[in-house]
This record gives sequence, structure tokens and C-alpha cells, in this order.
Amino acid sequence: MEVPTALIVLEVNLAFQVYDLIATLLLSELRSTTMVAHHVVAGGAAYLVLESQDESLAFLQLHSLFFFGITELSTIPLAIHDGLKKCPQLLEASFILNTINEISKPLFALSFLFIRVFWWALVALPIILTGKLPAAVAFALVFMTGLQWMWGYKVQVWAPFG
Repeated sequence: MEVPTALIVLEVNLAFQVYDLIATLLLSELRSTTMVAHHVVAGGAAYLVLESQDESLAFLQLHSLFFFGITELSTIPLAIHDGLKKCPQLLEASFILNTINEISKPLFALSFLFIRVFWWALVALPIILTGKLPAAVAFALVFMTGLQWMWGYKVQVWAPFG
């Protein structure tokens, strides 16, 4: 049972992970062991689910809509903030852009904590506990869950001051 929408989401995310891995390796300000590992594991997981021929793992395609689609919604306010903070003159000159920037920070924190920490755990933990995952997929899901929690802690600490 293939889920066409999930396949598209997986293909787009795999392409993005490859692009972002290359950017992370080439640009020193993006380069960190954590981010390289994140892109390798996320891309690898997308590839494994895309290429899985095992019908008993078709449920992973459905869940990929969450892990590779819905979770990216929290990235939108972060991207807005990251883009605007690189233009301090615009922020000083434009009340509207400064307001958008200021709104994007708590919006990112709240969306990240809700989607990538709490909701992620509600989706991921039952899947992990089934014991039905191939070892590589189980590793990827456990690793990515740990990253979400680590980053969630950082967001929680950063949010009041960011």
C-alpha cells in the first residue's frame, strides 16, 4: 500500500537533506557534528522508508507525513527570524519587519516545543515500542527523537532571552 502524498513528502525531504548536508559541510558557520549527523540520519531515514519493499512497513509512509512534513512547520518562524536578523538595518528602519521578527521568536519556540517535542513523542514512542522497525529505522527514530528533546531543551532555555 503506497501513500502517494507521503512519497512526495519523502522525496522532497530527501532532496532537502542532501542539499542541506552539502551546505552544512561547505559553510563553516553551519558546520557542526550534530547538524551533519542530523542531515545524514534524516536523509537516510527518508531513503529507507522510500525504498522499503516490505508491505508490513507501509505504516511508516503514513507516519512520514508527520516526521518529514508537519514537523517542518516549526521551521517557518525560525527561517523568518534567521533571515531578518541578518538585516539589522531593515529591522531598525521598519516597524513592521521588526514586529514580524519579534513575533517569529516566541512563535518558533512555541511551535517547536509543541510539534517537535510533545507531539513528536506522542507519535514516535509508540512506533519505537512496537519493536517492528528494522534496526536502521529504529536507530534513526531514536536518534532524531533525542535530537528533538535536546533542541527542545535549548529552545526552552533560549526562548525567554532570544
